[in-house]
Amino acid sequence: MTEIALSLPDMLANRLLPLKKQLPELLALVTSQGLTLSAQAYREVLEFVAARPTPQQITRFRLSPPLQESISQLQSRRNDGDLSEFEAAELERLLHVEHLVRALKAQAREELLQS
Repeated sequence: MTEIALSLPDMLANRLLPLKKQLPELLALVTSQGLTLSAQAYREVLEFVAARPTPQQITRFRLSPPLQESISQLQSRRNDGDLSEFEAAELERLLHVEHLVRALKAQAREELLQS
């Protein structure tokens, strides 16, 4: 393994210190995908909402198949007890995005019932 020395602001270094053992995994994930999975999920939802969808479109919205598959894989690995701390935190963020989507859909269904 290659070692790389970085100069970081103290505040950032202090935030990264607890993640020291997971930094290689975190960097591999970020550089291979460009964004973390949760950032991709938030982006998909924000882009969808920014397009001002109708209530019908909201009720049909789903995260992209690759994100859905990633969530399923992480959940399966969690059930097997095979997640790193970073992956567990990432899964929690993804589940939060799914919760937000469910809330948007519930509100859209309510609008449809009232119209």
